[in-house]
Amino acid sequence: MTWFCQKIGPDATQLLRDRVCAELTTTFTSSYTAELSLNDLLAPEMITSYTRLATGQKYLLTPNVI
Repeated sequence: MTWFCQKIGPDATQLLRDRVCAELTTTFTSSYTAELSLNDLLAPEMITSYTRLATGQKYLLTPNVI
């Protein structure tokens, strides 16, 4: 991404950033099955949950939450 932004220049890069900011709650929105802290990652029941191959299940890692 860095090389692309350098190639298109600062004005075009800012336009892309503005678009992402404007569409965060529409085009770029995501939903998660659960938010996991680092402690959650080590819990045996959570390990079996987030390692299961399943369509439509995403987990958000929040390392700053204990």
